[in-house]
Amino acid sequence: MNKAIQLNMQKYLKSLTVLYVEDDESIRTELAQFLRRRVDTLILANDGQDAWSTFSEQAIDVVITDIKMPRMDGLMLATKIKQKSPSTPILVTTAFEQTDYLIDAIRIGIDKYIIKPVDTGLLMRDLMACVKQSHADQQLELINRLFDNNKEGILVTDKSNTIIMINKAFSEITGYLADDVIGQSPQLLASGRHDEAFYQQMWQELNSKGSWQGEIWDKRKNGDIFPQWMSISTLKNDAGQVSHYMAMLTNISQWKADEERLKYLATHDVLTGLPNRNTLYDLMSLSFANADRNKESVAILFVDLDHFKPINDDYGHHVGDILLQNISKRLSKTLRAGDTISRLGGDEFIIVLSNAENRDNLSATVVKIQQAIAQSMDIDGHHLSVKSSIGISLYPQHSKYAERLINYADTAMYQAKKSATDDYVFYQQR
Repeated sequence: MNKAIQLNMQKYLKSLTVLYVEDDESIRTELAQFLRRRVDTLILANDGQDAWSTFSEQAIDVVITDIKMPRMDGLMLATKIKQKSPSTPILVTTAFEQTDYLIDAIRIGIDKYIIKPVDTGLLMRDLMACVKQSHADQQLELINRLFDNNKEGILVTDKSNTIIMINKAFSEITGYLADDVIGQSPQLLASGRHDEAFYQQMWQELNSKGSWQGEIWDKRKNGDIFPQWMSISTLKNDAGQVSHYMAMLTNISQWKADEERLKYLATHDVLTGLPNRNTLYDLMSLSFANADRNKESVAILFVDLDHFKPINDDYGHHVGDILLQNISKRLSKTLRAGDTISRLGGDEFIIVLSNAENRDNLSATVVKIQQAIAQSMDIDGHHLSVKSSIGISLYPQHSKYAERLINYADTAMYQAKKSATDDYVFYQQR
């Protein structure tokens, strides 16, 4: 044991509680004086029965016991202790060199066997050896607990990238048990979403830097493909050679879902699922650019539902919300794939119609839209229907700016509301 390790073990020994069992008072007193200077707490017992009671009630780190004692001998005490706490180190001291005692001690699992009179130097050597082994066992047990209880999945491979260990979280994330993957390559998790270049870059970084981390899509045992954040580290032996690889896996499915949900909420109306105002301007810009390439017109329809407020007042906002959702679905089915519908808020919608240079065809489309809106529907036992007023502006005839075209269509919509004969009106520049 080198000096640094010996000093660490001496410090560790000073933190321990030792139970010393000896029926001979003179021997007990002499050895107790030696031990008290080297351990944190020393507890004395006269025989095995007293020692067992003490061990059952207190936290004992190491036991030193004589063999031949009244009421309960040391071997019986050791047997009971090992049954209750197999990892507790036990050192036996005895004046008898009988072979039977040694055989019994080995069978019970006693750690050290010391002949009386006790040489304190040898006792200290054996005690330090037990402490060192106990400390190593405790560290290993702690590592195993940390490994098994870690919330992140852990995968360990040997240097040839063959799986040798996984933890519980790995099984919970992937569905694979240890028997499924031990001896296999991590490639069994591959989802097929990443090409060979992705894995080449991963290994290049892993070999050059000793670690890699990034988002990766893997496949569970049941075939589900899911995203996870993976961190891989190389583990090296004393010679500096790679001996193992360890990967830590964090399931980010919920995080990705939340991210997509936030993106959706930022671009869509919560009630109807239609594009919101910000997205509308982006879609209008695309429609205008496409119209410029094809030398076409784009119609901007400002749609307002007539007498919608009384529905909310008379039947409640829940009924009004369902009506808006139903109308949104109807309009989405009525429009062509290249057209856009957006809810500005309340009962106001904007519809963007491409290829709108033919006024007759455009009017026919507007009539279809109004008919779709006006179809009656039953909501919570109420038979309801609403009509609509629509104002229309044209790109590029009226303007090339989205905000101005919406304002023009809004102006035309109010003219339609005031008109006794027209329920849709084209904007007219003055």
